[in-house]
Amino acid sequence: MREAERPAGVVEDLDLTLFVPCYNEERQIVNTLETAVAAAREIGCTWEIVIIDDASRDRTVPLIEEYLAGHPGEPIRLIRREKNKGLAYNYVDGAFHGRGRWYRIVHGDNPEPKETMVKVLREMGSADLILTYHELVENRSFARRSLSRLYTAIVNVATGFKLRYWNGTTLLARYDVMRWHSYATGFGFSADTIATLLFEGRTYKEVSGVYREQPGRRSKAFRIKNVISVVYSILSLFLRRIGRTLIR
Repeated sequence: MREAERPAGVVEDLDLTLFVPCYNEERQIVNTLETAVAAAREIGCTWEIVIIDDASRDRTVPLIEEYLAGHPGEPIRLIRREKNKGLAYNYVDGAFHGRGRWYRIVHGDNPEPKETMVKVLREMGSADLILTYHELVENRSFARRSLSRLYTAIVNVATGFKLRYWNGTTLLARYDVMRWHSYATGFGFSADTIATLLFEGRTYKEVSGVYREQPGRRSKAFRIKNVISVVYSILSLFLRRIGRTLIR
């Protein structure tokens, strides 16, 4: 694996940082934390959980604080935002707050069963990027599944890679998120980050898993700012691919 050199001052005294973003997740945030803690314990590595609440307006924060009060020995930290910053911003910021060598997002609506999380975490260190794709997606509409397949196909064409999925919960080196993070502000940040690291020569492994969307949850994928972000990211990736081809 081609790993980036860590400059002095980068702390990596734990194996793993799990980043939990949440915005109005009162229905599932406690279940999310329980799932993440159970998976980390089963792996047996040294770990921490960094929670960033993105200015929730429901009972998300009180529920987290109640959970932390009931589990005082757990290595879990809560960071609260006064203003909403968005997932892409918080994903990068979570890496700077962490101390683990490896980094992975765990969404606050508890979409991943413990078995899938454990399956992915067991691959820690077997490649630079452990990419997840969904062998089973519960509660997702046909339209959403079709859009996801189309997006994957387009990004594969734009980048020249042939991945099964670009928006999964990737396990990767925390320093790579800090050093090579995307500047996209919407849903395109995941593909942008993965492609950038692949362009840099990182190795990858794809792992299948189960994903469950919460019934009645509205997707933000079709919001205009996310659509613009995705289009921008795809065009940027394509231009970078062309530029790299011309330089060779």
